[in-house]
Amino acid sequence: MVFLRFGLQDPSDEPKYREILQGYHDCCRTCVDFLLRILELLNDPEKKRKPQLYSGVVFLLTRHVAEHFDAIAVLASEGCCEACKVHLRSAFEASLQIRYLLEADSEQRGVAYHVATVHQRNRIDRQLMPGSDFGKELRATATKGSMEAEIFATLDPVDYAARIARREALLTESPYAEVNTEWQRLHKDPKRPPPHWYQLFGGPSSVRKLARRFDMLFWYDLIYSSWSGNVHAGDALDKVAPDPDNPAGSALYPLRHPANLWAVCGLVAFFTEQLEQLLSQHFLEKHDRDALNRHWQREIPERFKKSQRKINVPWS
Repeated sequence: MVFLRFGLQDPSDEPKYREILQGYHDCCRTCVDFLLRILELLNDPEKKRKPQLYSGVVFLLTRHVAEHFDAIAVLASEGCCEACKVHLRSAFEASLQIRYLLEADSEQRGVAYHVATVHQRNRIDRQLMPGSDFGKELRATATKGSMEAEIFATLDPVDYAARIARREALLTESPYAEVNTEWQRLHKDPKRPPPHWYQLFGGPSSVRKLARRFDMLFWYDLIYSSWSGNVHAGDALDKVAPDPDNPAGSALYPLRHPANLWAVCGLVAFFTEQLEQLLSQHFLEKHDRDALNRHWQREIPERFKKSQRKINVPWS
């Protein structure tokens, strides 16, 4: 089995190749800048919006999408298509959660996100706390001189019990107490995985059901489900290709290849526009929505057009 390197048959094509990759990068990065502009508008102190937990969660989830699209821009500039799947998948899941937050009962759902986060952080602290069952089990795997033992040795001293107690006290206060009661109801068996935050109060119990709720099952199956192998290392055999010099043999795909990056850019632009429409309608005044629309028309279409150029280069 040979390792195929991605290369250009004619070295003089290098400038054109780099130009196309730059187009992929510019499209994705412009979408990131557009999302950051939305965040600036949402965070405008002159708007004097009423402080609400859910709007803060929406703000941070939008930042999450922008962060992963920014990673895609970096990968695209180097012709790395496969690694983009992880980031598209995460951004898609974040966008579904934003939709759910804004659908109804937004403040209660925002609180649910906070409650689930508190339980997640407490779970991690219990794993690190030396005296807990989790902590003892974890440290039992760290033999003397191992990398695990070195990591434990570098951890700053923390009063994990006090930190957990502070968080648990928070969950007894309004508005967290009622939501925490619901979380506890769904998590009676500590050996089972905790509920998703959006599962509380009769919400969907899986990402797939969340996607179906918003008529996005097509995108779930295309992006989330079909690319789970890439996230969970289940697609290793997909990296085997026919050997171009031996029809009966096989070879490995290269680590970097730009195939389908044009499609990745299309998805980044599509989900950016979808998210902008959702956030604008919910949070922004008409003059801000109009300004964003002008921004989009000025910055995105031309860069999107350049990002749709395909690189047709054989394996070499």
